[in-house]
Amino acid sequence: MIKSIKKWIFAILFVTSLIGISYSVPHYKVGTINGAEVKRVDAKTKVKGEDPSRTRDVYYVSLKELDGSPWVMRNEDTGWGLPLYFKFNSADLHSIAQGYDDSNTQVAVKYYGWRSNLFSWFPNALSVKEHQGESAPVSITAWVVFTLFFVFWITIYFKFIREGRENA
Repeated sequence: MIKSIKKWIFAILFVTSLIGISYSVPHYKVGTINGAEVKRVDAKTKVKGEDPSRTRDVYYVSLKELDGSPWVMRNEDTGWGLPLYFKFNSADLHSIAQGYDDSNTQVAVKYYGWRSNLFSWFPNALSVKEHQGESAPVSITAWVVFTLFFVFWITIYFKFIREGRENA
C-alpha cells in the first residue's frame, strides 16, 4: 500500500513539474508579423479595498507562420513574478513588432506559455528578431532545462527503487 502511494506521489510530482517547465521554457515561432495592437482589459483584483474596475493595457502581436496559420501572443511584462524572465520591456517590444508589421520580413519570436483557443490563453512574447531560414531557432535553454529535469527525476526514481529493495 505504501509503495503504491509513493509511486502515485512520484508520478504526480513528476507530471506537475513537467507541465510547469513546459510552460516556462522559451520556444520560438517563425513567420511574418501582421499586426500589433493594444487592448484595454479589466484587471482582476482580489485585494480588498482596491478598485475592482481597474484596467490595464495588454499588448498583442499577431504572427502569420510560414505555413500560413495565424499565431497570436500577448506581450506583457513579467516583472518580478514567475516565470523569472524579469521582463520590463513590453512597450519597447511592441514598438519593434510594429516596425515589422506588414513588411513581409521574416522574424523569430521568442515566447513562453501555451496558446489555447478554448481557454483564451496566449503565450507571452519575450523578443522579436529578424530571421533567415525555414526552421525556428533551437532553444538551448529548453534543452538544458529538460535534460537537467530528467536527470534529476531519474536519479530520484532509482533512489526510490534502491531504497525499496533495501527495505524489502
